[in-house]
Amino acid sequence: MEQAAFVCGGAFGARRSTLSTSDLVSSRSAFVARRSNCGVVKFSFQASRAKRSGVVVMATETDTMVKADSATGMHTAAAVSAEISKAMAKKGIERPVIIGVAADSGCGKSTFLRRVADIFGTKLTKAHTPQGEFLTVICLDDFHTHDRMGRREAGVTALDPAANNFDLMYEQVKALKEGKSIMKPIYNHETGEIDPPELVEPNHLAVIEGL
Repeated sequence: MEQAAFVCGGAFGARRSTLSTSDLVSSRSAFVARRSNCGVVKFSFQASRAKRSGVVVMATETDTMVKADSATGMHTAAAVSAEISKAMAKKGIERPVIIGVAADSGCGKSTFLRRVADIFGTKLTKAHTPQGEFLTVICLDDFHTHDRMGRREAGVTALDPAANNFDLMYEQVKALKEGKSIMKPIYNHETGEIDPPELVEPNHLAVIEGL
């Protein structure tokens, strides 16, 4: 059985564990790598049915986008597709799989993601959000509610729960799991500003990574 190597580093040294390909392609589970034990544990997103405003934001080549329920503050342009994305049929996706990777800086997130990409032989674009024929990688920093200047003025750090739009994060990850496209915010690490959102379509496998 093919396996992905996962190395966790940090103050307590490095530990190595493995994640099998069959685990990765499981359609019933998503996985989180936690810094506390550098292992892999299961979690799942709880489904909920929220009524949307129905306000059409834009129409892409494949989908009609409506404003996300949690699109507030600097994320007012965030959106989700009104229906299942046409990308599902185009890519032959039966059920999107979500993998969550949560770890501190230097704990091995990038190493793990490279192993995942190697397993599936997928080439990722060099756009802000890397997307390939099989795999998409989303950084949760994109859901910061403040730009760099705004955090300084508010006296908060990027790790403060109040500085992150968890409702929008949940809504858009859930939409991808359901096979819908999203217009996801972009946090620009180079400028410290929040850029206009980008289109992210559902994929066979989406990795959600962050601290």
